[in-house]
Amino acid sequence: MTMPREKLVDELIEESGNIPIVDCHQHLMAETPLTTDLVRVIVMDNYVSGDLVAAGLSPDSLDWLKNIKIPLKARWAKLFPFWEKVRYGGYARAILITINHLYGGFDLKEEGQVQRVSVRLAEDYAQPGLFCRLFFNHCHIDTVLTEGSNFSYDRPRFYWVFRPLDRADFSPGGLFEQDCAKLGIRLKSGDDLPAAMEAILRSAVKQGAIGFKAVAMNWSWPNQEEIRSAWQQRKTKQATVRSVFLRLYLARIAAIAAESGVPVAVHTGAPWTNWLDYRQWEPTGLIPLFCSFPETRFDLYHAGLPYIDQASLLAKTFPNVWHNLTWTHIISPEMAQRCMANWLDIVPINKVLGFGGDYMNETVVLTYGHLRIARENISRVLASRMKKNLIGKDEAREIIRLWFSENPRELYRLKKD
Repeated sequence: MTMPREKLVDELIEESGNIPIVDCHQHLMAETPLTTDLVRVIVMDNYVSGDLVAAGLSPDSLDWLKNIKIPLKARWAKLFPFWEKVRYGGYARAILITINHLYGGFDLKEEGQVQRVSVRLAEDYAQPGLFCRLFFNHCHIDTVLTEGSNFSYDRPRFYWVFRPLDRADFSPGGLFEQDCAKLGIRLKSGDDLPAAMEAILRSAVKQGAIGFKAVAMNWSWPNQEEIRSAWQQRKTKQATVRSVFLRLYLARIAAIAAESGVPVAVHTGAPWTNWLDYRQWEPTGLIPLFCSFPETRFDLYHAGLPYIDQASLLAKTFPNVWHNLTWTHIISPEMAQRCMANWLDIVPINKVLGFGGDYMNETVVLTYGHLRIARENISRVLASRMKKNLIGKDEAREIIRLWFSENPRELYRLKKD
């Protein structure tokens, strides 16, 4: 039996549905028709597939389940026992909400229902205009920041955030040297690295990048001796050698971001799949970077979850740091609400970005369910404040407007229609 929500929560959820939303983080490439079905959408979701593996599904089985040439009935029979073990998590909740509201599925226990949902999914993904239908019509999202590729679209408007560290292979002939060669840059020694990094970053801004993406690390300035030593050892690909290059690159990213007037988005905290040591992304290791580059605006993704207490103080202490709830709402809706309650105590309300879907083309429709969870999370936190007479309804509405729309537009200096 589903317990009814409080009327106040529902009123705030409805209020959030009237706001043109900025989706602060996706991994989308330009839209193309795709062939899919329910099982494929579920297992192509990198997040819930990690839960499935944690529940006992073998990684090899994931590849088998993705093969749409295998009959749907057989794949669903293989997936269902593991789906039942993860269906109560935040990732699966976004799937269930999307399937229920957009494709007519409910508990997904009936074989006929699975077939019907799959047919409707297949039709939606095959028909041009999926992005407009999903973002603009269903979600009221008018602006999307994507790290997939640089492309334009009428509705919603897409903006590109460049990911330089994806190409940070500094081995001889590696991706970084290849990118340098395209710009006519020849690397002779480690002394050439800073200028080469800056050239790549400036080129991305010239191509339209509105920000750079990096990852949290225990950052410190690499000295010249470290850089030269790492250059000599770059064939080894040792972690200590790579650390020197990454710390150097992050410094150049921060510098060129300030020069270009764009923010640096930073992954903090949670792992996106199995077998990752997420301790390396604990966000307070970035404090020396924030202090070294006070003119750079830093957008901290994912609330630092699970390090929400350590992360919360960063946007309070450092004027150049913002918090971004992208992905956080479905990693753990409960923890997302806890960290927002903390932020209302200690973080200025103009320093929070409320939502980012964090999906790829194959799973983009799950943005719908994710956004509904985000709206409910934020509304519950604000309703709790209202019941304690800490804020009024007009103030709650203002916070919703800021977090979902105005703050990301201000931080990323986005155009307003």
